[in-house]
Amino acid sequence: MVAVIGLLGVLFQAKKNHQASLEQIDTLKEQANAATIQANAALEAARASTKTAEATAQAAINDTFTKAYAAASENWARYTDAIEKRLQEQGEEIVENAKRIDKAERLAEADRQARDVAEKKFRIAEAWMRRTIRWIKENLPGADYPPIPPELDIEL
Repeated sequence: MVAVIGLLGVLFQAKKNHQASLEQIDTLKEQANAATIQANAALEAARASTKTAEATAQAAINDTFTKAYAAASENWARYTDAIEKRLQEQGEEIVENAKRIDKAERLAEADRQARDVAEKKFRIAEAWMRRTIRWIKENLPGADYPPIPPELDIEL
């Protein structure tokens, strides 16, 4: 009977140990589930951090492009302002040149008219001198008159 009591004690102890083991397994399962929940939460936090980092990086890239475009726009604005200023200066220079050309054309026309008048008077004077020389030769034969200057000798 002692053996049966011993065996019952061993069985009781085994059942008790089995019950304790099952409780430990349940506790370990709960701990594993809690760890899984924590891991999933950490994974979600990491994904959220990744999304935040991607959004921050994209915002930085967009900001960089915006600043680059702004700088390029400012440079283009300065360039176009300089071109417009130079074009305005050239427009003023063109107006001044046109005025000078008009003045030169008026002076040239006045010179042409004066030359035409002088040439007409010269032809009249040339004809008068020929008549005068002919008259002197006809009416005062042998009269000595001054020689014709060499510059006019060709013309007359």
